Amino acid sequence: MSENSILALLGLGVGTLLLSGLVLYILYVVAMFMIFSKAGVAGWKSIIPFYNVYTQFKFTWNTKMFWIFIGLSFLSGIMSSLGNEDSGSTVFKLLGALCSLAVTVIYILESYMLARAFGHGIPFTLGLIFFYNIFTLILGFGSSTYRGNPSTPSGSF
Repeated sequence: MSENSILALLGLGVGTLLLSGLVLYILYVVAMFMIFSKAGVAGWKSIIPFYNVYTQFKFTWNTKMFWIFIGLSFLSGIMSSLGNEDSGSTVFKLLGALCSLAVTVIYILESYMLARAFGHGIPFTLGLIFFYNIFTLILGFGSSTYRGNPSTPSGSF
């Protein structure tokens, strides 16, 4: 096999991966648009980075947890960075790890709240945690309906 053939196959493979990734991303964006629409939120809000996560926290949990999530994420990065320097302290590493753990717990709880907001339980939550893109497609394109924010005292949850 010649060098040109190998390069052509490599280019075809990379192009296929990029096109597949683009198609999956477009499907994900449309699914998020539909999830937001099902929740009675303007779908365009799902397209704007950072604001989409804020809005999702708003209709599934509360915005205070969003700010805690963001703050802990930044703090985790800063602490880990300080701990990774040559003279980095073990304390910074430990604080960074604790912040990362807290961010992970909040992410898991947010996934649970999203599942509950659409009438699903723990198995669907596990799907959101481990196969987020697939279960987002299921929420967006499936028959799930928004039942309200599970953290509000409406009595439905």
